[in-house]
Amino acid sequence: MATYLPTGTVKALEKVRNALYSIGLREPWKVTGSWTVPDYLHYMPDGTQYRKVSPGSQPIKAIIPHDHASLVYDIKYHPRDFRRNNKFTARTLDTKPYDFDKMFASAPLTPSQLKLVERPGLMPTRGY
Repeated sequence: MATYLPTGTVKALEKVRNALYSIGLREPWKVTGSWTVPDYLHYMPDGTQYRKVSPGSQPIKAIIPHDHASLVYDIKYHPRDFRRNNKFTARTLDTKPYDFDKMFASAPLTPSQLKLVERPGLMPTRGY
């Protein structure tokens, strides 16, 4: 048995339904998803929350450090290029002959003159 409402009442109910839809209220059986949970918070912030002012209109002026010139690192390449920014000195040759007899006189030549170094017990032997 079908019951019919007058057309004026139907139109008034449609207006109420559209008003509720416009503010985000819908029938609970038509609403699905994670945002139906009461603990759900919208994860997307408003534009005013994550960007207070635009980059071109910053209200705070930049703080420019004023330091002694020798303490400021220079980012230019040519002051740090030592290959092109050096003073060449003339090479001097040592013309006197090297005394090999003096060098070999202080060198230990026999096994008895060599210092014996004991191998620690914890050192791995690698099978030798």
